[in-house]
Amino acid sequence: MPADEPATPPGAEWGPDILGDGFEARRLSVPGGSGIATLIRHRPEGDPQAIPGTPQDRRWCALYVHGWNDYFFQRELARHVSAGGGAFYAIDLHHYGRSLQPDDMPGWCTALSDYAPDLHVALRAMSEDHPGCPIILIGHSTGGLLASLWATRNPGRVAGLWLTSPWLELQCGPGKRRLWHQAFHVASVLRQRLVLPLGTDQLYATSLRGWNTLDGPPPAKYIDAGYGMDPSLAGFDLIDKWKSAEGSPVRAGWIYAITSAHTQLSRSAPLDIPVLLHASTTTHAGASGEWTNDVLWSDAVLNADVLVAAGAMLANDIDIRRYRMRHDPLTSFPDVRQAVWADFHAWTARILPDAARGPSELGDTACYAICP
Repeated sequence: MPADEPATPPGAEWGPDILGDGFEARRLSVPGGSGIATLIRHRPEGDPQAIPGTPQDRRWCALYVHGWNDYFFQRELARHVSAGGGAFYAIDLHHYGRSLQPDDMPGWCTALSDYAPDLHVALRAMSEDHPGCPIILIGHSTGGLLASLWATRNPGRVAGLWLTSPWLELQCGPGKRRLWHQAFHVASVLRQRLVLPLGTDQLYATSLRGWNTLDGPPPAKYIDAGYGMDPSLAGFDLIDKWKSAEGSPVRAGWIYAITSAHTQLSRSAPLDIPVLLHASTTTHAGASGEWTNDVLWSDAVLNADVLVAAGAMLANDIDIRRYRMRHDPLTSFPDVRQAVWADFHAWTARILPDAARGPSELGDTACYAICP
């Protein structure tokens, strides 16, 4: 994957994607004047790193929604969905990643509902490719908040929801969030794009650039197991304009949109679809933003306990799994990812018993495959 933004953006028809062989992208026009979104799909028959035994037929679909200061780059996720019998898609929302236009302010919105049209056009395109297939919506961080809110407003559209460290509540919890919500509203009215002196995701973004030898040698268990070049240790090849190592500024109108979504979600009835939620067991304690290498085993963006508490009330059928992991389990160390894949395949087989391949059908080699 290139470290620089590609010179030619995706076209209106499916074409090669920056992730390489087996990945394609196309531009989607978003109604309502929001511009464009980009849909990415996995074609395992063209992917030399596809998990062995991946079936040719697709009996279910998955759509991945990225977080803030983010875009889709996790090939391993696509390969596991495909191995499980699913058709994998991801969306780069408007104002993000592949969808960024020259005059865009990255990640800017004044309401998360602004992204509902992106999801609608993506799901319509998926249904054209795979009519009648059940769909699982996957959301990470802010994408998890968006996916959850969208699911409450569109009952029956998806068969399940998988959330990885979803931003379901402000880090301070619901009580203080109500006070901050009012403050953010005032700031937003006065100056929507005012940059507020709030924390960013800089520490987590830095952790994705690889193990820093100033923190000592990397864990021997990963080196001895042959994972020295795994991107969780060697670093992910990221396009800095799309996922900045400096983090993204928090603007008044944007954070007001986030706390508005928190408020709306907290007032919604529990979802009647199955939900799988992954979160870290620990939150990075560096309140002033200083680096320590426990960032590599902690959520350095959100308060994991707070988001889990909010998640417990999200649905009637919710399965919460916690590991000593980074903000995103899919960028965490290999043993964490293997546990997450086992959870995911077991869960999809439970909720889609006639469509998804579970751990026993996959076998250990495929179920626990590390293939970034």
